[in-house]
Formats: sequence, C-alpha cells, structure tokens
Amino acid sequence: MALIDRFRRRTARDNTAPDNTTGEGTAREQAAHEQAAHEQAAREQAARAQLTRDNTMRDHAAVGTFIDEQSFHLAQGCVQDYARLRVGADALLADASFAVALDKACWEGYPRALAMVGTVVESLLRPHAGDNLQASQLGLTATILENFDRRPVPPVIGDVDWRAARTDLERSLGDFARARPKTADAVAEDHSSFYLAIMPLHPKLGADDFPALRNQLKRSLLQIQETFVQRADLPALAGELMAQKPNVEASDASSALS
Repeated sequence: MALIDRFRRRTARDNTAPDNTTGEGTAREQAAHEQAAHEQAAREQAARAQLTRDNTMRDHAAVGTFIDEQSFHLAQGCVQDYARLRVGADALLADASFAVALDKACWEGYPRALAMVGTVVESLLRPHAGDNLQASQLGLTATILENFDRRPVPPVIGDVDWRAARTDLERSLGDFARARPKTADAVAEDHSSFYLAIMPLHPKLGADDFPALRNQLKRSLLQIQETFVQRADLPALAGELMAQKPNVEASDASSALS
C-alpha cells in the first residue's frame, strides 16, 4: 500500500505541476537529458572494459558476484540517472534531505534489481539445465540470496523493511519454476512501474517521464544480458548451480528471519 500511496501522490503532483514548456525550460531539460545519456554511456563503456578483463564465469561464486554487482549498479544508475533527467535535479543533489531520499530509493531498488537480473540470467541458463532444471533454479536462488545476505542492512532502510525486501526477493525468485523464460525487454516492462513509484518526490523536480525510465531499464538490462552471454560458460554454470542448495527452505524463510 505504501508504494501505491507514493504513486498516487506522484500522479497528483504531476497533474498540478506548472507548465515547463517554455523555450528556456525545454533547453535546460534537453541539456540534462544529453548529460545523463553521456554519463550513462561512459559508465557502460567502463563496465564493459572491466568485465572483458575478467575471466569467464564457470562457477556459482562468479555468477553470484556478477548478479549482485550488476544489480547494485542497475538500481543505483536507474535512480540517479532518472533524477538527473528531471529539471532541477542537479541543484537538488546538494540538498541533504533529497540526498537521503535518493539513497533510500537506490537501496529500495536493489532487491528488485536482483530479481530482474536473476530472471534474465535464469532464462539464459535454462536451455542448458536439461532434466535438472529445478535443481539449477534452486541453486541460482540460493546463490542470489547468499549474496544479498552478505550486505549489511542499509541504515536508510532499517531491519524490518530489509527483511521484508528479502522475503519479497525470495518469493520472486521462487517464481522461476512457474514462469516462462523472459527477455530483458519483458523484465523491464514488468518492473518499471515499481521504480517510478520509489523515485524521490520534490516540488522543484520536473514532471515524470515514464517512457524514459522504462527505456533506461531496458537498455541497462540488455547490456547486462549481452555481457553475461559473452562471459559465461553457460553449460558449466548450469551444472555448477545444480549442486547448490538453499541455506534456508522457502517455507521456513519467514521464521528464520524473525
């Protein structure tokens, strides 16, 4: 319900926002879009260069690290770049309260990004799992949750909400067995509304641009998918993940986290 309330407040705010379509406002907005796009391209190029230097992924530890790091950067980049796209965001970055809200949104987006990247990776591994598909899916789920559990609880989120986020993540990963393989585009479509809902609100920010946010998520996920295909030994990873088992059974997760 909290996300729904935030989404409604955002919609109401945008409906009453002043008209920013003057020539000067349009020029500033265009400049902000170009700057954000340039920064995103530079980050993606640096990430590709770094990943190219790394060894091929053949074990569960490597794929777990890949998913965790890519998910963290996906959430952080999505929130920060989208904020910069909106008029006035750069000036707000020096505002302490806005910086806290931005940091909170980044951490709120991280567990969801794990589910998104995990879905993309699982779809690529599925054809190589053969008759051991369920074991491979459980192994991937265990690997993702292990990496999540290694991170300390973000102070801006708190213990209760962080445990709830883990429960939601485990539930999402549990859908692997019931869902068809999904493309990066389809995954972005499924989750873009969530990212819009968690974005910080501020009177000085311009109106939302949902298509830009959705396209940003699609572009980032496609890049992650491409990088994974280039680096991963898919048959070896599928076999390796079959040997991994969750530390906590899904049915016992809630009591174990209490």
